[in-house]
Amino acid sequence: SVHIGILQDFQLFILAQEESPEPIRISVEVGKRFPAIKTASGRLMLAFLPEGELRQFFKQDPHYRGLSKKQQGHFQGQLEKAKVSRYVIDESDIIEGVQDISVLVGKPELGVVAALAVPVLVSKGQKVDALPMLPHLQTSAEIITQKLGLV
Repeated sequence: SVHIGILQDFQLFILAQEESPEPIRISVEVGKRFPAIKTASGRLMLAFLPEGELRQFFKQDPHYRGLSKKQQGHFQGQLEKAKVSRYVIDESDIIEGVQDISVLVGKPELGVVAALAVPVLVSKGQKVDALPMLPHLQTSAEIITQKLGLV
């Protein structure tokens, strides 16, 4: 499955989802909210917030404030990496056995940002490499950005 989300009140808000044709898949409910800090898509979009908004997030978000200073530093490093690469591939902080791959949609310089993501199920005893999916997801994100007239 693939879904697209935006940041709303510093939370990931799921706008739409397309189900995978596979018999075993992850489905994310449209309209559902998740703590941004706990999702690949949320972290990716946080990386592109204007500096003032990001500082506000750091002050307000209970999940971030619950991290140790060392963990906060690591998290900020993850955001810097995401801003450079424009994608995040990471183990899910919400569901065990899932690896998330998320790419940026839109134009951060215009304040129009969303994230396109695929949760990948990791079979028992196997390791998944989501990296081969990255170019396909990036191409889809570019098409969506073009259809929005942002190119």
